[in-house]
Amino acid sequence: MDIKEKRKQYYNDNKARMKEQAKQYYHDNKAERQIYNRGYWSIHGHKYIKQRSEDPIYKANQRIYYEKYYEKYKVKEDPVTIENRFHATKDDLIVIFKFSFY
Repeated sequence: MDIKEKRKQYYNDNKARMKEQAKQYYHDNKAERQIYNRGYWSIHGHKYIKQRSEDPIYKANQRIYYEKYYEKYKVKEDPVTIENRFHATKDDLIVIFKFSFY
């Protein structure tokens, strides 16, 4: 058994214990991590804001993310029929416009 196979075997045998230790470390050091992150972003945040406002790849990925996010939570509308139309008579024509901006 070579070293890669030994490492895989060790990981598979100890996966639950390693994940539990990682979670415990995460929760034990939460306050210190928050203090560090707030200090870092107060000093360096302006660089990232400027970079994100100018980066077309970031903007495109952000737009894709928000489209998928809103699609997941968007209320499904019923199609307009004679039974559920608003204040229209049988001779009225109902037109629905849906806009999407890219």
